[in-house]
Amino acid sequence: GTPKTALALVPLLFEELEKEKKLPKDSIKNNEFKKFVSDVLAETVEVFDSLESVYDILGVALGLERTMIPTTAKVYLIQLQNKFLTQRLIPGVDSIETVQNFTFNQYVQTFPSNEAVCDILDMMPIYEDIFRRMSASRLERVEKFARMGNPRKINGNKYMIYNFSTTVVGSMNAIRDFMNNLLTAYRDNRVYVIDWVALSSPGSTEEVEQVRNRLYGSEQRTAQTENAPQEPDRRRKRSRRSENRQTQIVGGRIFRTVSEEEAEEQPDYGAVVIGKNQHVTAVINFKYYKFIGDLLKK
Repeated sequence: GTPKTALALVPLLFEELEKEKKLPKDSIKNNEFKKFVSDVLAETVEVFDSLESVYDILGVALGLERTMIPTTAKVYLIQLQNKFLTQRLIPGVDSIETVQNFTFNQYVQTFPSNEAVCDILDMMPIYEDIFRRMSASRLERVEKFARMGNPRKINGNKYMIYNFSTTVVGSMNAIRDFMNNLLTAYRDNRVYVIDWVALSSPGSTEEVEQVRNRLYGSEQRTAQTENAPQEPDRRRKRSRRSENRQTQIVGGRIFRTVSEEEAEEQPDYGAVVIGKNQHVTAVINFKYYKFIGDLLKK
């Protein structure tokens, strides 16, 4: 029978559809097919320099698994890794070694096995989609990125699930945009689920200290001095002066706390005072779900 490859099946499909008059003659040359090719080219860094490669992509859309021999797959891998680098698809990454570490670095000196070829062809488009969403979110840099474990099938082998972990740096808005770009990917027929997020900011400690100083005001005296014996008249006078003031002992020292009225008089009253430093690091673990229930069996 006819081998289940895009190069063999796609022309037959066009031929049958033309016979049934569901497509015009020479449909592979018409504007609709050219638009399909143009749309594909706009969404990937892969170079389609032959009709066969275009058939491959159309075949994947129709449920065919993409295939390559190991030597061709290695060339494909190297080309995409270099494209990721030269087009600055991964924010802050400027070395091919880092790109390789984020994707596949085990085939730099060797050729992939047939099983590994399937993994490469499956994963590289997913990697590209994630990196594009990172870039579109205006992240400052990606410090770490890795696939966690091997993909596994779920729900009666209808879906493949992939686990990823990344550490990214950028403004809070950029971090938020990246997470939103993952969660709204369903509009592009891609499904991501965020499992866990941890945020940290090098400026948060300084901000907290600034707020502490504003709340407690100026230091009055040490607690030991405050509790020391004083002349009765002086103690009564000081007590009357400060009876409306709130104090708090912090670290053995007494601070006067800013009153609510004083706080309301501040020019920035009601504004965000902790979290203004927008430069944050985020560790994000997420999943990607791929529907494989319509793949044609070999």
